Amino acid sequence: MLKKIDTRLAEYNSQDVRFDVSFATEVLLLISKEIDTHNKHLENSYRFNLLSPYRAMVVTHVQPFITDFFVRLNEKYNKKHSPKGQMEEYKGTVWTLFKNVVDSKTENVIAATFFREAITKAVTEHLSDLLPILVQEHIMTSFAHEKYTLMKTIMTDLAEKDNFELFFIFILDPSEYTRAWMHRHIDNDMFDRGTDSSTTYGRLAKCQIQKILKQLLKCISEASRICCNSDMKDISSWIQEFIQHSRELNILPFPNEVFAHVQNRTVDDLESYTNDIINDWNEMERDISELYDDTDENTVQWKKNPISEIMEKLWGCTAKCMFCAEPCRHTDKSHLEQDVPHQCIQHRPQGIGGFHWENTRYLVTEFCNFWVQTNQKYKWTEGEQKVSRYYKEYKTHFPGWDIVPSSDKSKYWMWVMNKYQNELKERYKVEKANLPESWKTITKEEAIESLSFI
Repeated sequence: MLKKIDTRLAEYNSQDVRFDVSFATEVLLLISKEIDTHNKHLENSYRFNLLSPYRAMVVTHVQPFITDFFVRLNEKYNKKHSPKGQMEEYKGTVWTLFKNVVDSKTENVIAATFFREAITKAVTEHLSDLLPILVQEHIMTSFAHEKYTLMKTIMTDLAEKDNFELFFIFILDPSEYTRAWMHRHIDNDMFDRGTDSSTTYGRLAKCQIQKILKQLLKCISEASRICCNSDMKDISSWIQEFIQHSRELNILPFPNEVFAHVQNRTVDDLESYTNDIINDWNEMERDISELYDDTDENTVQWKKNPISEIMEKLWGCTAKCMFCAEPCRHTDKSHLEQDVPHQCIQHRPQGIGGFHWENTRYLVTEFCNFWVQTNQKYKWTEGEQKVSRYYKEYKTHFPGWDIVPSSDKSKYWMWVMNKYQNELKERYKVEKANLPESWKTITKEEAIESLSFI
């Protein structure tokens, strides 16, 4: 529970966002959900419920920590966006003006400098909206926009890490494990530096910067051409022509006030003014690109953290099989409303999720997709009692699920159950499964390879 809260807070901390009451609400709902899940005993064999006093105790414990976190989050946002913060940013403009005056720069040079500063600010603000979308698309494309490709990558990673605790977290709550895993994956993918010391994040930004500035150069040329071939030789007319052409090309939504400092200057030679802009254009491009080249996982400030959209579109449905804990295959959370039932790409030995034989307490090695075509029964807790049900009648009790009858078996999860049979025994407080001999010969490489043939 606390790890899940930490994951959410880490996501908020990497965003440039003001505190919203929904943030605290999400944390409280997460606590309630965890306690409710425990009390349903669908994922544990504990014989006790967590009562309201426990819920209150957890909230009381968490409250000072999240209060302090959200206060600091809000202070960070206000420091950047408050009038005082904006004045700090404006100091740069004043300092530029001061240096130019001291250096006896012409009005043309001063206006050109202010124009480039306005462009720099507009481009960076535009990228703050655009980069989360680009990162989201980059990550989703790397997984072929498929939930199973993501699951396969995670299961391969788990096998390579050889850590039962990580496996067990994934078994209990695959959605939350994936969210935390994805957070680390985004950091590594976006901010690991290659042999040329560049990052994917920096390259994504640089590509957009080049596209935008190339188009803006066309707008500069067009504005200059129109003004020079007409009577509109003042800077205000030039700015209006520039803005109009940028809107026609759908580059950046420049409001008129963006160039207020430029329009306040007395430019007497538009050709000299535009030449000053163009001469330092490449330097401006490098300066903007460096802002993103220098960004890393500790300093990035998302306007909207891409992880939420990635999880929404790539993972989607958070349901898992009630018998074996395999995640639903669908990425559309509302698929039940469209009469599309929960389904799994594969199923697992039921012992992975803690199912065991009542008499011997051996973990179950059979697969639920096999049981649903037999007369086998299982025990299910209803209130204070355990009742017997037929697997083949599962739709009576779980109408939202569709388990295709099959004799198919997952070699990967057979390997997991064999490798961690002692750990599963201890975790579920039962007896080790009576495993078929063939399961014991499956290698890690074979288990991983089998994920590609489902």
